[in-house]
Amino acid sequence: MGVLLDASADGKASKLAAAGAQRIHCAAVETRPSMLIRPDACIVWAGEENGTDGLEDALRRWFIPAPDDGSMRGGK
Repeated sequence: MGVLLDASADGKASKLAAAGAQRIHCAAVETRPSMLIRPDACIVWAGEENGTDGLEDALRRWFIPAPDDGSMRGGK
């Protein structure tokens, strides 16, 4: 399970994470920056100021599984 340390105003980063990824624990923090942390403790995104630029891309890359197109099973 990943962790999102959310220092954004109104929990904006947590709302983005909750909308698409189920394997993330969101925690509000008072100090910046907001950070998305993988289960192996690598930081995969850090927000600047109050922004969430790049967070959706990091969520998609690390926490939202790609649709199964059958290629991993030899499908066409």
